[in-house]
Amino acid sequence: MSSRYFLWEGASIPEKRRRLNLEDFRNTDNRVIQELIENTEVVESDFTGNSKTDLIDVLRDKLEKDRRDAFYEDLFDELGQKGSTANLQFYNAAGLEYNSLVESLEEIVRDDDPEEVDSRTISERVFEYETYDGDNIVDILFVLSDIETVDTENAENIDKDDISDRRIRFRDQIDVECRVYLDKGAIAITQSGTDKGERNRIRTLVQTWADGTISTSMELGENELLSLQNLMDGKNCGLGFGDFRNANLTSAKYRGDRTEALARTGIVSPAQDEGVINQVKFYTEYTGSTKARDVQVRAYRDGHVTTSRPTEPDFADTVVEHLLTILEYKENLQRVESLIEEFIDELFQKMILDGSDSYKSRKTQAMENIVHEFFEVENPSFQEVEVQAYRSVIANAGKVLLKIEIDQGLDSDSYPSVSNIDDSPDFLSEVSGFFDDMAEFKLEQPNYDFDRLWNHLHAVLNEEHDSPISVLRSIENKYRA
Repeated sequence: MSSRYFLWEGASIPEKRRRLNLEDFRNTDNRVIQELIENTEVVESDFTGNSKTDLIDVLRDKLEKDRRDAFYEDLFDELGQKGSTANLQFYNAAGLEYNSLVESLEEIVRDDDPEEVDSRTISERVFEYETYDGDNIVDILFVLSDIETVDTENAENIDKDDISDRRIRFRDQIDVECRVYLDKGAIAITQSGTDKGERNRIRTLVQTWADGTISTSMELGENELLSLQNLMDGKNCGLGFGDFRNANLTSAKYRGDRTEALARTGIVSPAQDEGVINQVKFYTEYTGSTKARDVQVRAYRDGHVTTSRPTEPDFADTVVEHLLTILEYKENLQRVESLIEEFIDELFQKMILDGSDSYKSRKTQAMENIVHEFFEVENPSFQEVEVQAYRSVIANAGKVLLKIEIDQGLDSDSYPSVSNIDDSPDFLSEVSGFFDDMAEFKLEQPNYDFDRLWNHLHAVLNEEHDSPISVLRSIENKYRA
């Protein structure tokens, strides 16, 4: 039985007792321990044992099992470590119906028959579920077990209905939980001990029961991953790369101290130039029901998130909230290089002597110079790796303004009135060239006023921003069609 993450109400007494440490038992000022001392033969000195095992032995001698179990349960509720290390797969969803899901679960649990949810290689049974009407959240516990034949040289998975007279064995049962966020449009499945096929079957079952649609993965790009780190106030300590231009190189991973600017080291730079970030690792402060602690988080491009230390369900809730916010702005989180790719072919003849790589490098650096111009990158709270997300967001924000300038004109009464910017930083010619080429070769409208675009972009960037998403949110609020 795997450790639970969401449904702790149904956890066993031994599991809850395991989540209590010696210091919890020695806290004799605690209400639960005081009540035990007042109402039983247990005395305060019984809680001064040298080990947790000794203390449990004393309680076993002095208390009946029911009273013992009630004590462990009450003490766990107050002091116990309620979370588990997170190993969660997130999916975004749409159109999930609360009533449809709950009615389906009620019928399955009432019938107490796993036949309806069996698949070819795995018995999937809904063991219990919990609803939270106020939050429009449903937690579901599945119990999984494989069926295998064992009378052949190589054991094979078989159909439950095709067992015949062959001897079979079951894999140890595994608890797999699924939290369904019906109003937000997402689900989270605990991943420990399962494979992708099993998680996909659970995803499909929930999709059917809730009468909606659930994605096969989150599909997070590198700026989405970096934005997640930023929104969680993370301190980067590792990066993973993939999608290299050199097909012979499939992946590269780097790790370092969270106090260092890993992204700026000479070792990482080649991977940044040739590949795409597909994994981020960072530390964030997590405050659970007991005490605050630093937790290492790993986030992957498919929406898989893990932690190095126990967290509670509110951690998953926070991740979902951030992921859905990020996906809302996904269109404007494209890499600068990707924006250039949209018009690079048409531009190629113009820059044939210059070379496309040099062009990308210069324009990307120009966007990075804007980051250094407007944001306090020297501030210890600013993560160097986040410069990449900010520069991409600035380019995407400029693209939004460029389209408005071409289609309607940013001087329209529909948009904010901004001041003219007289100062021209050295990098502005490269920025102007970037948008000039986008206007001519991507949008096929070369006639626009760059100065007006820059005035509006300057005004947005001059505001107080604590994340790349904040920049996009400002653009959306002020320039929404």
